[in-house]
Amino acid sequence: MSEGTESGIKSSEKGDLIAQLDSDWQKSHVLESIHLKKTLHVLSHQFEPQISYCSKSQVTNFICTVCKRIIPPRLLGTPPNWRILRKKISKFVWLRRFEKLSLKECMHKVKISRFPWLSNESSCYLSNHVLEYTTGKSMDTNKRCMELNDAIYIMKYKILERWIFWFFSSLVVPLVQANFYVTESEHGKNDMFYYKKSVWEMLTNNATNCLKEQSYRSLDDVSIRQILSDRSFGFPRLRFCPKENGVRALANLNGSSKFPVRDSSLKDQSWGMQRKARLHPERVKFDHFKPVNFVLRDLHAVLKGLQMKEPEKLGSSIFDHNDVYRK
Repeated sequence: MSEGTESGIKSSEKGDLIAQLDSDWQKSHVLESIHLKKTLHVLSHQFEPQISYCSKSQVTNFICTVCKRIIPPRLLGTPPNWRILRKKISKFVWLRRFEKLSLKECMHKVKISRFPWLSNESSCYLSNHVLEYTTGKSMDTNKRCMELNDAIYIMKYKILERWIFWFFSSLVVPLVQANFYVTESEHGKNDMFYYKKSVWEMLTNNATNCLKEQSYRSLDDVSIRQILSDRSFGFPRLRFCPKENGVRALANLNGSSKFPVRDSSLKDQSWGMQRKARLHPERVKFDHFKPVNFVLRDLHAVLKGLQMKEPEKLGSSIFDHNDVYRK
C-alpha cells in the first residue's frame, strides 16, 4: 500500500472521530440544556404561592416537636393528656379566618389527674391529716373538710387553666408568629395558609420587584417627608394576598400610619443616647397620620351630593362599573 493511501485513510479516520466527538458533544449539550430547563422550571414553581405553603399537618408536627423539646414531660402530663393537647394544637392550626379557640375548648377533656404535679399525691399529706383530725368529730368539721377539698380542687383547676393559657398564648402562638407568615388566599376563601418566613420573603421580594418594573418606584426619606408635609394623611399599609398566578397587592385605606421623626435631633445627642434609641425602638418618636378614607370622607360626601343633585357638573366622571356602561 502506498504512503499517500495510508495518509488518506488516517485523515478519514480522524475526520470520523472528530464528527463523532462533535455529535457526542451536541447530544451532551442538549441533555444539559434540557436538565437546566427542568431545574429552572422546578425552581420557578418552588416559590409559587399555590404550592409553596406548608401543610397544616406539617405546622402541627413542628409545633408539637418544639414543645416537647422545650417543656419538661411532667408539665405536659401523661401520654393520653399529651395526645389531647396535640389535638388542641391541631385544632388551633386548622382555624379559619375570623374563628377563635377559647380557653374552655382548650380545657375540654384535659384532666387534673393526668398531671403528676397536680394529682392527689401532691395533696395526700394534707388530706390524711384532715381525715385524722376529723375522725370522731362533729358533722361541722366534716363539712369543713369537704369544703376544703372542694377549695383545693378549684385551686388546682385554676392553676391548670393558667398553665394551658400560658402554653397557647406564650408558646404556641409565638412559635407560629416567629416561623410562619399566616394569610388568607383568593382561591381558598377563608382558609388560612402557612408560609415559611424565608419563602414568603422571596415571594414578596419578587412581587415588589415586579411592581417596580411596572409603574411604581421606591422613595427615599427626603421625598417621603416632602410629600407628607403637604398633606394630613399618610401612606396606606400594603400587604400581599396570594392568588392563582402570583400575589395581589392590597392597600388598607382605613388604617392610620406613622413615620419616624427626623433624625436631626439625634445628631445632637450623645453616642450613649443614640445606642439606647437603637436598642429600645419603642422610645423612638413617630409622627402619626390619619387614615386616607378619614381625611377624604368630606370630599367624598361632596362628590356624592353632586352626583345625586347636579350630575352634569361632574362631566365624564365615573364612580363604579355601572357608570362605565351608562356612559
